[in-house]
Amino acid sequence: MIDKITIKGQLVSTTEKRGLPGIDIYAYDKNYLLGDKFLGSARTGREGYFSMIVEKGDKDDLFNQIEKRLKKEIDIFPDIIFEIYAGGSLISVQEIGDDVDDDSMIVEIRVAYPVIEENDNRLSPEDIKEALSAITDIADLTPTSQDAGGRRGRGSNGESIIKDLVDNAFTDVLGRNLHVDNVKTFTASLERAFPGEHKGSTMKYEWNPRTYAVLSELGGGISGAQASIYHQAHSVWEDVEILLNNLMTIDPKADVEQMEAVRSILKTEMVELVNELGYEGGPRIQRVNFIFDTILKPSPMGRPSLLEQLRSAFSIDRSDVVTVQDEEQYTHLIMVEQRIAALYQSWQAIENEFIGTKQGKYLGTQLVLISRSLAVVAGSVDETMSVMDSVSLGPNERKTLQLDLGQFGPMLLGDLLEWVQTFTTVEGPTLATDGGIRGVEAIYGTLDKLQQLVEKAAKAKSDHIGFNRSRVRRTLEELGRHLNDARERAKETLLPTN
Repeated sequence: MIDKITIKGQLVSTTEKRGLPGIDIYAYDKNYLLGDKFLGSARTGREGYFSMIVEKGDKDDLFNQIEKRLKKEIDIFPDIIFEIYAGGSLISVQEIGDDVDDDSMIVEIRVAYPVIEENDNRLSPEDIKEALSAITDIADLTPTSQDAGGRRGRGSNGESIIKDLVDNAFTDVLGRNLHVDNVKTFTASLERAFPGEHKGSTMKYEWNPRTYAVLSELGGGISGAQASIYHQAHSVWEDVEILLNNLMTIDPKADVEQMEAVRSILKTEMVELVNELGYEGGPRIQRVNFIFDTILKPSPMGRPSLLEQLRSAFSIDRSDVVTVQDEEQYTHLIMVEQRIAALYQSWQAIENEFIGTKQGKYLGTQLVLISRSLAVVAGSVDETMSVMDSVSLGPNERKTLQLDLGQFGPMLLGDLLEWVQTFTTVEGPTLATDGGIRGVEAIYGTLDKLQQLVEKAAKAKSDHIGFNRSRVRRTLEELGRHLNDARERAKETLLPTN
């Protein structure tokens, strides 16, 4: 019976190839069901060496797993998460599954971080933290794709932040996740994003932004009832903006600051309303109704609507009209109210089109949702490969690991993952943009086949220790679930509209 174990090892700087002193390390037992459990902490010594003793206490799951491993009853290594802190700042999170020898576990942790010594003129941890904060601020100002970047651990170091910026920029330009390790995928993405055209003796390349729009001039990715209401909202906003800009009070005692505040708020809400009605994948009806309520209806607490506040702030009432100029301002106010009210009536007439599964019945909208589902699957493939890499099941091993997929016959793991990756990043999006409803039929058929293959792969038997790790199996199961979700999204499009 083991009552305690010792976790010891060395923290090494990959940039300087030597140990990192004075760095704090915190260890956690990874547990998907109950949450990660804190094991202990230590500070690295002169050459980066550290040691921490873990008492059994309430860590029965971990110690039971260790005892079974020592008795050769299981092949699974304990999963330990190490959080690395320098100067109070998190610089790296690493998950290490390693073997236990009697009552000790020896690990080597590598991080891309410089060795800071006394009287060293290089950046201190505080300086690095400030620099990373500045980089993050720049990233916030840089347009990025919502789907870009995979899931991260508890933190990331400077290298991963800069890598994310570059990857996001490529994703925005290419219109899909970056896969530089797959030449075919990357080349196809590049050629589609920059189609060539002969101009005399030269070849001219122009960027072709990725879109799934049926009516691209209406903002992209919208069609049917949404395109109609968006076009109307855009037209209403153009008129209302001009009227608001020219609106003036007929009362010389009116509060100018109050007038400008209400005018500015109404403009902001109208812009948000137009943007929401043009939201790719269909407007969120809760938000649209909330904005309309804010503009047109008193609040539950009795606060006047924005239009009522506008009328009050500008002190414009029919009884106060004396001159032709006064009547002109009154007319401007009435036109603002009527234009917005007419837009609200149009929205009420089609609101049910965006409730439940009806939202996906417009092809343009549905193609956007399908493209998002494909992007989720592609990200899940990246996550699966990353997990496999961490257990010594790299690209070369995957290309030689053959799995028995039941009635589908044997297949190499690497070939299966590459098929999923290529389809979700190249073939699937191309079918969605070029093939319309016929393309969706092809997408559904392929996703159905891939889902069945991945499901079989997740349960396949193998002698490879890394493939038998529980987290590898879990990521494959998760990939299968994402494929199933994408397949069901495509199936919804193919169902007849009621």
